[in-house]
Amino acid sequence: MHLEIMSKQKVFIAAAELEIDFMKYETIHTENSYKFSDDSLRALLRDSDFHIERAWKDRHDWYAITLSRPDGFKVQV
Repeated sequence: MHLEIMSKQKVFIAAAELEIDFMKYETIHTENSYKFSDDSLRALLRDSDFHIERAWKDRHDWYAITLSRPDGFKVQV
């Protein structure tokens, strides 16, 4: 899934300590729908030199959104 920016804007994502500038009509890739268990996702990320920084789950543990970063990534503030 993709979203399209309708006007130039700046977005701050507090959980990621990240500020992003978007141009008008820029698209944002928002979703890939894959089914992973917690263990299989951690293994996939580990094999790609990434780690889960933070995860948000629904109350049933059916869905998760994760913030993943490359190992050794340093946030620029």
